[in-house]
Amino acid sequence: MKKIFPILVASVAMVLASCANVDEADRYKTVEAKDANRAVLVEEFTGQLCINCPEAHNLLANITKQYDEDKIIAVCIHASALAVAPKPNVIGLKTEIGEEYYKHWKGDGVPSAVINRTGGLKPKDAWAGVINREMQRTTPLKLNVENAYDANTRKVTINVNALSIEDLNGKLQLWIVEDGIKAIQLLPNNGRNREYEHNHVFRAAVNGAWGTDISLKANDANKSTFTYTIDPQWEANNLSVVAFIYDEANGVQQVTRQKVNN
Repeated sequence: MKKIFPILVASVAMVLASCANVDEADRYKTVEAKDANRAVLVEEFTGQLCINCPEAHNLLANITKQYDEDKIIAVCIHASALAVAPKPNVIGLKTEIGEEYYKHWKGDGVPSAVINRTGGLKPKDAWAGVINREMQRTTPLKLNVENAYDANTRKVTINVNALSIEDLNGKLQLWIVEDGIKAIQLLPNNGRNREYEHNHVFRAAVNGAWGTDISLKANDANKSTFTYTIDPQWEANNLSVVAFIYDEANGVQQVTRQKVNN
């Protein structure tokens, strides 16, 4: 059955003070999932002390359900003054690199998101429309990841395969993300959930905060290999590698996600 998602941004009830007006071009469009040629990377900036962030998590989850699961790759980046840093006996999900990304995009409040690294940070009211628009763009690039995990050493070997139908120069970025983390989250009306399930949480950058250079020749397969040692506090069965190729002019050209321990 074809899955069609009508973008009804106006239905979002709670408006944050940091939200900007949403362009009409981002509001009222539809796209059939079968016609989407590229996956979309959503860098969702969030925080455990942000009472409006759970609603944003649910909004993005609902948008994702309207498409094939591999078409929208969401990564939750805990940053800003509302993020919690790890401390003894405290599960905090804030990272230095996540904060670097937030400052790079000139973050001034959460929840907010950068979508395919085009157009800067967007308020949650705009996410559906921008995701829809990005899915209608074509890409010359195919990208896949194969992981081999050694439980004894906790090392994962990451093989990245890229093929472009045209010459392409950009950056290859690899991230480790984790699902199923139970940790505190503030809720609306001064509530709090100490067992809130945080998903697709940014944990680390495998090859530097901004990735490594990659140069692709038309129709010439490119393979690169990386290794990473998994932190002992992370659950290997819940980890994935997110890989994407991007450049400053066009944003993210393609993104994919693969479990660490298949």
